[in-house]
Amino acid sequence: MEPVFLATAVAAATSLIGTVVTAWARSRVSWQQARERARADHVRHLPPGSRLIDLGARGLAIEVGGSTPAESLTADGRR
Repeated sequence: MEPVFLATAVAAATSLIGTVVTAWARSRVSWQQARERARADHVRHLPPGSRLIDLGARGLAIEVGGSTPAESLTADGRR
């Protein structure tokens, strides 16, 4: 195998690997940015007293609104 051909093949393979890694990294960043925008939008519209639990890759747990004593009673007045 000639050195010029080998050098060309190595350069082409390196370029291909670099392109694939760059595309993967950009898609990962784009996905994370979209996820953060969606989470921020959810948080922005929550009522006061709400709590969030970030479960990482599994999602986000949201407890909507804080309960006041009157809201925590059942229909017949029991807690």
